Amino acid sequence: MWRSRVLFALLFASIISLAACSQSATGSTPPQFIEASRLKNYHSLQELNSEAVAVARVTATNTRSVEPIGTIPYTVTVVRVDQFLRGSVNGPSIKLRQMGSLSGNVRLTDSAPLVQSGSSYVVFLQRFTFGPGRDTDQYIPVGGSPGLYLDQNGTLKRLDPESPDLPATLSEAELQQQIVTK
Repeated sequence: MWRSRVLFALLFASIISLAACSQSATGSTPPQFIEASRLKNYHSLQELNSEAVAVARVTATNTRSVEPIGTIPYTVTVVRVDQFLRGSVNGPSIKLRQMGSLSGNVRLTDSAPLVQSGSSYVVFLQRFTFGPGRDTDQYIPVGGSPGLYLDQNGTLKRLDPESPDLPATLSEAELQQQIVTK
C-alpha cells in the first residue's frame, strides 16, 4: 500500500505542465494548464474502499493553505469529520490535500474540483506520505479525484470526470452496502 502512495505522490509531483509563461501584451499572465496522468483507474467502489484507511462524511471549512511541490500547487483544506462510514482517523477534523489552487493562473484539467467551504462530501481517505517512514498529518482522496463524492442532501455525486465506471450518483444506503467490509 505504501508503494501506491509513493507512486501517487511521485506521479503528481512529475505532472506534465505545459504552459505559455510569457507576458501578454496587456501584461497579464495566461493561465497554466496542468493535466495529471493516472497511476491507476478505479472501476468500483470496492476498489476505492480497499485502498482507504477510512471513509468519512466531511464538511469543508474555510481554513486552507497552498503548499506547492515544485511548480505544482496543492491546496490543503481543513475538513470537519461529520461521520465515519467505515474506519476512523484521529481528531474531529483532518487536513485534506488536493492538487490545484483556488487562486492564481493554474487550471487543472480532468480532475475533481477542490472542496468548497461549507459543502459536504464523502471521501475515501488515504494517508498522504512523502515516502516510507515520511508520514504527514494530511490525507488525500484515494486516487486523487476518484475517492471524492459531493453529498447533495443524501445523494452522493461523483465529481471525477475521468472515472466513468464508478457510480455517477448513489444514496448513502447504497454506499454503505458497498463498503460494509474491507
